[in-house]
Amino acid sequence: MDFIASDSEARADKFADDIFAAIQSATFMPKKHRKNEFLSDENARDIIFKGYVITFCIKENELEVLEIF
Repeated sequence: MDFIASDSEARADKFADDIFAAIQSATFMPKKHRKNEFLSDENARDIIFKGYVITFCIKENELEVLEIF
């Protein structure tokens, strides 16, 4: 976010909103996303978003974002 904001604060805010929306959309059908190839957990999944990988874990009633890279 800081890197994007150094060019444009508005683009940084839009990017943050778009990432949040991508994560929110995964709550509907989280297992449609690819299984994470590095973690040996069936519930660890990846969202591919604009060249970034958002790794999350499916918990009972929530998604836990593990990392964004």
